[in-house]
Amino acid sequence: MVGECFAALSALCYSLADASIVRGGPTKKGSSGVLLSSLLTAIISSMLWISVGLPFGEFLDLPGKYAALGWFTLGGVLSTGLARSMAFKATEISGVANSAVHRRLIPAFSIVFSLIIFGSSVSNTEILGITLIVFGVYSSAIGLAKTPALEDRDRTFGIRQSANRGIMFGLFASVFYAGAYSARKLGMEACPDPAFGAFVGSLSGMIWCYAQRRLGTSTGEMTEATGGGASRWQFLAAACVSLGQLLQFFALRHTDMVIVALIGSLEMLVGPLLSSIVFRQERSFGKGNILAGLLSLAGLALIAARALTD
Repeated sequence: MVGECFAALSALCYSLADASIVRGGPTKKGSSGVLLSSLLTAIISSMLWISVGLPFGEFLDLPGKYAALGWFTLGGVLSTGLARSMAFKATEISGVANSAVHRRLIPAFSIVFSLIIFGSSVSNTEILGITLIVFGVYSSAIGLAKTPALEDRDRTFGIRQSANRGIMFGLFASVFYAGAYSARKLGMEACPDPAFGAFVGSLSGMIWCYAQRRLGTSTGEMTEATGGGASRWQFLAAACVSLGQLLQFFALRHTDMVIVALIGSLEMLVGPLLSSIVFRQERSFGKGNILAGLLSLAGLALIAARALTD
């Protein structure tokens, strides 16, 4: 149950981060929150690694040290460089409720990657669960596409285009997050040190983001992109994401990748509640979101039941 507890705490941190992103509002540079959270993760994880992590001498003696570095680096690029950037953008565009709907696909993609990479088997129960989740996401997408027509046609078209962009960002974020779970799990098998894995992953994610031309090349531009204009809500979101990522590494150390992904899906339930009740930012849940939530919860329940009985 240690891994499951770490995963639940991680989901809570990510939920608070989602609500904080919406509370803070759109940013001038979509990746500023990503870079700030990566910097905080690197600082916290390095301190944790130095204090209680695997000694550097023992790491050098590990036969799979280079494989671990490679997998942790890939996990950082997939999660911090790609998935988190898209998740931040999807939340800013569509809100917590709508962006979280599409991330319900993370457990489904995790099962697919587990089947391909780790040779796991997929039962009929899990196939049914994945099908229900896909129908739930489809229901949500249809609901977003049916934006009420406004007198201003240009404005109506703009709203629908924005919703479609949010859907695509959320879908790609799900794929990259599932891929990151797989890479991190492989890295943990080669080097079972969560703090070291989080440190390497955060550094690789930061390097990836800094390499993007849209952030500029001057020192001043990089400093501003990292957090020079971050509000308190964006800083809170970055801190929560950093803590959530660290806890997720500890969860992967103690339990299966699919279990971590399933428990992490609690984010999509708690995030909208925090945003709506505590921060009072979200609109009321529409019928499409309610139907999507019920279908997805049923699918997650089937997958969880199967995973917990193995």
